[in-house]
Amino acid sequence: MKFEEEHRKEILACLSQNGFIKTQFSFRKKKGRIFIHIDDRMEWFSFFKKSSFFIDPDSLKRVDIGFFEIQTTATAMLKLNLWADVIREFNKWLKAI
Repeated sequence: MKFEEEHRKEILACLSQNGFIKTQFSFRKKKGRIFIHIDDRMEWFSFFKKSSFFIDPDSLKRVDIGFFEIQTTATAMLKLNLWADVIREFNKWLKAI
């Protein structure tokens, strides 16, 4: 997954709205997943966009589908349909730390 510019801007805006600065966090990409780490803690938030498609049997046209997966622990995963939902969950995570 590419870390898109508009996603990066929204994430940085969330950080500043919640009283954080960019230098408190590090960003990395691993196997397509974007990880956001708090530098002085062991906590992290990650997201990944999964894209797929299927062929509609009636029209024989390609139908693109996709969703976001987010994680804040190694075992907890949440699937979301919209980027706005990812931002909402990111804001919740920031408020909880």
